[in-house]
Amino acid sequence: MRYILIFCLIIFQLDSFGQRKPPKEYKVPKFGHQPFLVLKLSPQDLLLNNNAFVFGGEIAPPFGKFSFALDYGKGHVRNNINADIRNDFPDQTNKIIRGEVRGYFSDWYYFHSLDMKPLGRYYALEFFQNTNNRSQTAEVLVPEGNQFKVVENKIPFTKTSTGFHIKYGKNFIISRFFMIDTYLGIGARMNKYTDQSENITDEIALWQNQESKYFWQPLQKTQYQPSFTAGFRLCVPL
Repeated sequence: MRYILIFCLIIFQLDSFGQRKPPKEYKVPKFGHQPFLVLKLSPQDLLLNNNAFVFGGEIAPPFGKFSFALDYGKGHVRNNINADIRNDFPDQTNKIIRGEVRGYFSDWYYFHSLDMKPLGRYYALEFFQNTNNRSQTAEVLVPEGNQFKVVENKIPFTKTSTGFHIKYGKNFIISRFFMIDTYLGIGARMNKYTDQSENITDEIALWQNQESKYFWQPLQKTQYQPSFTAGFRLCVPL
């Protein structure tokens, strides 16, 4: 009986092995040619506090694994979907500049055919600069005859964030003319606050308290922080 059971188990294993499906073969996407330019739109930036309309492109030379991308965007807080932000900072304007160097994978079995530049998975080094301009209202005493009157004077000031991210991303190919670029990354940034006063102002201190979760240098005009990024872009390969 024991030998019959062993024989049945061997037959079952051989039958299972014979019915096992071969590994799935991934076909190269039929684009007609390797895209050399990808146009991009970043819709998530419209939903953030900076609420900038950001667009850009990626240039993929037909040689090597590397490509180069640039994003540029501008926005105004009056267009923000958050009513509190619109009411608190109605005159704030925002500008975003991002540039990155990408390297695409091409040597992972099963996925190598999906890693054609600029269609597959990639790692990237990104440099960015975000500029926010606001104005604060200061009360100034102005002489008028033998008395003084209080006049509200608007003082412009700027916050500039400069830094870098190390990113990992993947392009999801929806069709020949459309794909979604997703990514996440970590890095560091330097926040610099500039205005016309010698000392830190109450308005800048309020701004730092609102936006800084890593409040290492309180009430300083230059701060250093870790930086995180994640998002997606809508892409049209050409």
